[in-house]
Amino acid sequence: KTYLLVLGWRISMISEKPIKKLKRCYSGVVTRDRKYYIGTSSASLYFYDYKSTELIKKFQDIPYGDKLYLSDDNSLLAVKGTLGKIGVYDIESMKLRFSLKVKGTSQPQDANLCFSHCGKFLYNIVYDDDLLSYLMKIKLSDGSYERIYNQPRESYTQIIFVPQHNCYYLFGFERAKENRFFVRMFNLDFIEIDEIVLDEYTSHVEYSPIEDLFYLKFLQDYSIKAVDRTFSHVVKEISSETVTEIIKGNHSQREVVTSKYGYMSGFSLSKETLFMSISYEQAVVIFDNKGKEQKIFPMLCGNAHFFDGLNEVIIKGEIYQFSVEK
Repeated sequence: KTYLLVLGWRISMISEKPIKKLKRCYSGVVTRDRKYYIGTSSASLYFYDYKSTELIKKFQDIPYGDKLYLSDDNSLLAVKGTLGKIGVYDIESMKLRFSLKVKGTSQPQDANLCFSHCGKFLYNIVYDDDLLSYLMKIKLSDGSYERIYNQPRESYTQIIFVPQHNCYYLFGFERAKENRFFVRMFNLDFIEIDEIVLDEYTSHVEYSPIEDLFYLKFLQDYSIKAVDRTFSHVVKEISSETVTEIIKGNHSQREVVTSKYGYMSGFSLSKETLFMSISYEQAVVIFDNKGKEQKIFPMLCGNAHFFDGLNEVIIKGEIYQFSVEK
C-alpha cells in the first residue's frame, strides 16, 4: 500500500478489472450529484445512469466533441468540438440549450474553454487561420458572443479559473523569431493584472486545489512538473524511466531521450486523491503523488480521466476503482 502524507490517506492498488463499462465512449465526466455519467466518443455524447450505467440519452450535435466541462453548480455541460462547434446542455432536462459555430477560421479548435466565476459566461480560446488566438466570451443565457481579448502575434493554449486565487490564468506564447512563453493573470473583471514569462512551451496545465500547485507538461519534456504560484519553483517532478534511442538517417545519426513507454501525449490529475494518469504511445500509467507507478495499462491509447469526488478512473470506456482508507 502507498501512503499519501499530504492527505493522511492510505491508498491501495487500483482494481485489476473494470467495475463498469460504458459502451461506445472513451472518456467522460460524472455530475456532482452522482446521477449521471456523461461520456463522449467524439461522434456522439451519451448520458448514462450513474448506478446502473444504463444509456439514457444520446446526442450528435457537436462533431468531434471530445472536450467536456461541467459548471460549478452542476446545472450545465459545455461541449467543444475540434471543428469549432460548441454546445451547452441543461443537465437536468437533458436538452441542448444552444450551439454555435466559430466562424472565419478553418483551423482545428484544440484549445480549451472555461466557465466564468459567476457562471454566466464561457471563455473560449479561438485559433484563426494564421494560428493566432483570441478569446471569445459566450453568454450562457442565449449563446450570444463577442471577441474580448487578443494581442498581436500571440497564440493561447489554455485558460483556467482558480477560485482560491480569484484569478484567471491564460497560457500562451508570442510568435516571433524566438518565441516568448508566458502565463498571464486576470482578475474577476477580466482585467490583466500580471504576467510571468516561462522557460518553455506548456502544452497542458492542471491545478491541484488541495496542494495549491500547478501541474505543467512542457512540449520538449518527458515529465510533469508541479510548480507553485510563482511558476519558478518546482516542488516535484513525476515521470517514468527514460531511455536513449539512436535515430539513424542517411548520413548521420542522433540521440533522442524518450520515456520507456514512448512519447508522452498528455496527463490528467485526480484532485481528491492526487493520483495522476500519464498517457504514452505504448501505455497509460497511473502514478501516485510521490511519482510511484501504481498501475500500467500496456498497449492502450488515450488518456485516463478521473471522476472528481469519486475513487474512479475511466480509460477507453472502462471504469476502474481504487480503495481509499483514512
